[in-house]
Amino acid sequence: METRLEQQVVVVCLKPGEEILASLLEAAAAHGITGGYLVGHGTVVEADLGWWDPEKDEFRVRTFEEPLQVGSLTGGFLVEDGESSVSVSATVAGPELIAFTGRLLRGVVGTSCEIHVQIVPSA
Repeated sequence: METRLEQQVVVVCLKPGEEILASLLEAAAAHGITGGYLVGHGTVVEADLGWWDPEKDEFRVRTFEEPLQVGSLTGGFLVEDGESSVSVSATVAGPELIAFTGRLLRGVVGTSCEIHVQIVPSA
């Protein structure tokens, strides 16, 4: 992974095989990010997307184990009780261009993934 700070924007460039959420938390620790939002795009070869089921109070998870284009990653960082966390929503599609969207619970980078994090200091 390569990261750099540009005017309160951290650019996270992920390589094949890296896990997106773990890498984002690593970047947050490296750059002292306690609050902010993110946008990104790239590819994955494995992904778990979740849909929050309010009746069951849990995610319904769909696992993808195929190359997919990530058309959009959006989300944010926060710190609660001293713990950093990141919440990311993703839209992915395969060769049929049928899109699936949901909370990204796990994502393994395919060829590349670039994420820009705008730091917003927490209160």
